[in-house]
Amino acid sequence: MTVIPELRECRTCEQKITFHTGYRFEFGKGVYNSVAAYLNTFTTQDDAAPHAIIYESDNRLGEEEYRLDIDEDIHITSKGEKGAFRATSSLKQLMRQKTVFRQRIHDYPDIPNRGLMLDISRGKVPKLENLYQLADILSDLKYNQLQLYMDAPVFEYQHYEAYCTDVISVQELKRFQQYCASRFIELVPNQNSFGHMSNWLKHSELAPLGITPDDGSRPNTLNPLDERAVDFVDSLYSDLLPLHESDKVNIGMDETFSLGMGQTREACRTYGAETVYVEYLNKLISIANTKYHKTPMFWDDMVIEKEKAFDKVDPESIVMVWGYEAEWPYAGRCAFLKEKGRRFYTCPSTATFGSITGRFDNMIYNVESAAKACIAYGGEGLLMTEWGDGGHPQFLVMSFIPLIFAACCSWNYNPGREATPKAHLAYDKSQDIIRHCEAYADEFLFGAKGIGRLLHKMANYYLVENHNKWSGTYTLSEACALAAGKESYLDLSTASMIEQYMLAIKKELVQYAETVPYLDDIKCNCDMVILFARFIQYKRNGENNELNSALREEMIEVKERFLTLWCRNNRTAGSELFVGVLERLIGSLAEEQL
Repeated sequence: MTVIPELRECRTCEQKITFHTGYRFEFGKGVYNSVAAYLNTFTTQDDAAPHAIIYESDNRLGEEEYRLDIDEDIHITSKGEKGAFRATSSLKQLMRQKTVFRQRIHDYPDIPNRGLMLDISRGKVPKLENLYQLADILSDLKYNQLQLYMDAPVFEYQHYEAYCTDVISVQELKRFQQYCASRFIELVPNQNSFGHMSNWLKHSELAPLGITPDDGSRPNTLNPLDERAVDFVDSLYSDLLPLHESDKVNIGMDETFSLGMGQTREACRTYGAETVYVEYLNKLISIANTKYHKTPMFWDDMVIEKEKAFDKVDPESIVMVWGYEAEWPYAGRCAFLKEKGRRFYTCPSTATFGSITGRFDNMIYNVESAAKACIAYGGEGLLMTEWGDGGHPQFLVMSFIPLIFAACCSWNYNPGREATPKAHLAYDKSQDIIRHCEAYADEFLFGAKGIGRLLHKMANYYLVENHNKWSGTYTLSEACALAAGKESYLDLSTASMIEQYMLAIKKELVQYAETVPYLDDIKCNCDMVILFARFIQYKRNGENNELNSALREEMIEVKERFLTLWCRNNRTAGSELFVGVLERLIGSLAEEQL
């Protein structure tokens, strides 16, 4: 089995060694408590054993660089414990193989910062033990950064306790940060500060801080001209930022669609919306820098194509270049930022948002282009994003293969490992790196062969659709449209093909033992796609009371399963968002029988 992420340099000889059941642990200068604890999760410390795992230091190596010599005694050389931890994660995979060739490994990352941003504001707020499990998965894959995206009262903000129920507490966040630090993962605070603030502005006391949209809907964007809005954001920062040891903070600033409406119309007409935007951005950059001693990160979308305005952005910040489509222009934007001498990350997506199971092939090209551009133009990091639009219907397991793939691209991007050309979008065994990612998931996450392949296939059902949609797939949105009596574009035959495609996958899933980790989540998401496809067919075919009753019962059963699995892994609050979607579909069937 290939080590994931792939090793940069590995020289082997013809002789093989068999790993022993126990080793002496020998540490040189320095403290290696985290490494020792990690070692004990997959091998046995035996002070009387004849062979040893020996850790040595070499200050000439980079922070995460290491050398790993596999022989009867195992030698690991690094600058310090961080590099030793990365080496140990490779050793963990090698030892799973029992017998290997004697080998000498030299390894280090292409991209300094390799992170995941997990959306915890679209309903799904994981329980602490599940965050621990996620940190374990990420550290094994050599990720070194994690951000929990917040644009809602999902954390115990001291200034706004009345709005914060069933949330991550201050003590839980502190414990989780310590847990991440023990695995050399930097927990970076992520607090949106301009757009996407409807979960705060829905409260009558805070609504005046927002821009009034032209359509009369409730505010979703803070009013940058109102100093009270700046004070509000500062109060969120004061509750959240000091709890983090990271020297960075992601302040969001994306999709400020209401800017130029309501209270900001006159100023935007007079000075330009981009000028108003940048002035507010610079205020927040200054607050984060001077008051909280953190370098702000901000999403690039509202200003990257407005060069005059962009030049006025405070350089004491990091530009987060995001885009989630296969053809996203990462190279052009990163070249622009390099020319401007700006710090930046590239931020692709797991492509699971709004889709239930994902858009796998789109994800491949999106992540690869983000990694290539980051490396080519001197970016500081790659931040994989896992969004939960529409109530977070997808379970986290749907993002496992994308996360493994992104780890490969950001640690050791091999230009000779290009994805299959777009002419061959379906599952293709010639995609060696994808096959290795699937095998890694089978071995270390599921303990059963073939699950990774089925996840890959599940996440490509969108290719069956006759229309592809940038924000996900049509099956879910089309079902919702039909339930509301609106026009639908997904035809009957296509919905039938989707159902048959997913039924073939389900037939394989049910053959696995119920004890396989995450299997219930996978089955539930699979059944959800099948039911949405059936719902579309039913609505297209016209009234049929017998089919109506059977479909409604199936949807009720899946709703209950979804809610049970949600509560197993996450806090209950927020589950009503997607459950509400299911209930509207069920309700539309009940109305037809009246």
